[in-house]
This record gives sequence, structure tokens and C-alpha cells, in this order.
Amino acid sequence: HIEFARLREKKKLEKIESLNLSLFAAARFPKEAFPLWLSSFLSFIVPVLFVAAIPAGIILGKYQLSALISTVGISIILFILMTRAFAIALRHYSSASS
Repeated sequence: HIEFARLREKKKLEKIESLNLSLFAAARFPKEAFPLWLSSFLSFIVPVLFVAAIPAGIILGKYQLSALISTVGISIILFILMTRAFAIALRHYSSASS
């Protein structure tokens, strides 16, 4: 039973790794190459395009300084919110084994 469980876990990890590689492969293409709904999904829900497009756009001169400042500001705000959400979740966590 233990070997079967390990094999099943390995298959799950392989699927997650494959999904991760597929999502980051999408970052090779410009945001404009995708339909609006997919572009929005890959920019805000799974932010691979956001991570790739903003720095590349700044280097290529597509974005002004205000876009850079707002991007950094939004990133800081989201980081603070996620840190607080994580702290709240940690306070409510209880281990199954203790």
C-alpha cells in the first residue's frame, strides 16, 4: 500500500509540474497574443503574464514611469494584504495530529 500511495503522489506532483510549466510557457508570448479573457486570466488570476509583460514593457519603452510606480504600489499593497491574510489563517490553524 505504501508504494502505491507514493506512486499516486508522484503522479499528482508530475501533473502540477506540467501545469506550472505550461502556464509559464505562456509568458513567452506578448499579452496581445491572447484573447482578452485569457489575457486577463493570465495577468491577474495566475499572474505569469503580469510578471513577464511589465518588466519587458518597461525595458522596451511601452510603459511610462507612472505605470512602473503604480505596478510597484499595487504589488506592495497586495503583499501586505496577503501577509495579513496568511497571519489570520495561521491563527486559526489547528493541526490534525495534535
